[in-house]
Amino acid sequence: MKNFINYLKKHGIVEYLINYYELNESRIQNIIYNIIDNLRFTQEINNQEILVDLFGLLYEENVHYRERKFLGEIYTPMAIIKYILDVIGFSFENKRTNKKIIDISCGSGSFLIYAVKILTENLIFNMKSKKNTELSIVDYKNIISKVQENIYG
Repeated sequence: MKNFINYLKKHGIVEYLINYYELNESRIQNIIYNIIDNLRFTQEINNQEILVDLFGLLYEENVHYRERKFLGEIYTPMAIIKYILDVIGFSFENKRTNKKIIDISCGSGSFLIYAVKILTENLIFNMKSKKNTELSIVDYKNIISKVQENIYG
């Protein structure tokens, strides 16, 4: 990630996009640069919650609550996402691999991202326990298909 951020800065890509989309307001520019700086910083953090929905987290930290509320953009905290998925039986512990999930107002995608993570890890666990070998490309394609069949948003 650090090389990617350095590439963006070295080639002036961020500045080009800011100018192209006419994002002249300094507050918006500060948010963009803050996101880029935090992307570099999160590379060093091994915290599942931060990496699940980085953009939602950064948005909430950089845009005041009143403005988010006015825009109708209030994201669900990770603790509530985990709780809801657990209550409906979609968790790492129960190893379910065939439960459909839909999030019709997905915002930044926190529910969907976390559900995909759970389903993917459960599928990998189940497949590895049956095969006792490394998974093949066909196995990973089947995992992708299973995610597409079960998670909607």
